[in-house]
Amino acid sequence: MAHLDRPAGLSFEDTVPVMHLAEQRIGCHVGIGPMPAPPGQPTVRMQGLSLEMILLVAPDGRLLNVVAARGPCEAIRDYARALIATRYRGKVHPPAGAQPAWYRVRLGFRWE
Repeated sequence: MAHLDRPAGLSFEDTVPVMHLAEQRIGCHVGIGPMPAPPGQPTVRMQGLSLEMILLVAPDGRLLNVVAARGPCEAIRDYARALIATRYRGKVHPPAGAQPAWYRVRLGFRWE
């Protein structure tokens, strides 16, 4: 798992494009399903998706590559890759060795 040196600053607003893609493109709706309710609000029905990502991190902490696992559609995977590349830049703890290392990240999007 990738460890961040400081928060990435992901917010609900980052979910809005995924929600719109899932509503507007038939192929992007695949994989959307029930998600856990917010803490303290067990009656709120949430839906969304979770994407597995892998990051290739250089010894100096730079992101060399961001790969999204198979998911609902290419547009959502592209958005998730861009989100990780911009929000995680300079925040991922570098690998211990002198070689780049791959790290796993799970990115979740949920909405009512």
